[in-house]
Amino acid sequence: MNLNYGDGSTTPQIPGPIPERTVCVAQIDTQWYRCQVLSATEETVLVVLLDVGGALTVPASSLRQIRRDYATLPFQATQCLLHGIQPTSEEGWDDTSTAFLEELVSGVILSATVVSYMPDGVPLVNLYRCDQDELIFVNERLVTLGHARWIPLTSSS
Repeated sequence: MNLNYGDGSTTPQIPGPIPERTVCVAQIDTQWYRCQVLSATEETVLVVLLDVGGALTVPASSLRQIRRDYATLPFQATQCLLHGIQPTSEEGWDDTSTAFLEELVSGVILSATVVSYMPDGVPLVNLYRCDQDELIFVNERLVTLGHARWIPLTSSS
């Protein structure tokens, strides 16, 4: 993408106002990424990165129309939630737990099993880290090391 988009001067910008769900490309730190608009103002846009995951705010001026050949390639990242666990704090995930999870899953082969779906269609997964001689159940490791707690099962009666 960097070869095709270069400095972005030859690719049309996204005309404003930028609609939510627009698939486009954004230049971030001299690299081009496929992204989808979550929300936008005149100056800034919240996007989700479709191939590497994550969301961030970028200047609206950094967005460009996506080439048709890039739009037809499958996205390489998907949103999901870890099944059966929640943060230990009511305030949400703390920086230490987030950093631990990032270290645990970065640069390694992962495997996910879809257990169920949220009402909005987001998959709930059991996530596994595939090391050479070991399969690590990430959900359980987070609980074991105190970074998360199990969500109690509710009985239907």
